[in-house]
Amino acid sequence: MLNSKKKLEAEISAAFIKFQRELIGRGPQEAKTYIINDMLITRFKGVLTVEEEHLASRNAGKKLIKTNVVLLLHRNVPPEVL
Repeated sequence: MLNSKKKLEAEISAAFIKFQRELIGRGPQEAKTYIINDMLITRFKGVLTVEEEHLASRNAGKKLIKTNVVLLLHRNVPPEVL
């Protein structure tokens, strides 16, 4: 069971990376997924560009990045997926 859980977590991580790359043309360098009871938690590393990392160093920049990600999702993801 443990091996199948780890395999499923790895497959979900790969699917999220593929989804983001297809959606916005780039994706995280690394993803790690955890299945805990009835929760699915995926953490991404290496998502932001150098410019976005610079923006994220200030609160206003963080807000701008979050707003743009939400807009991107709403424009590119079918409503039934959201």
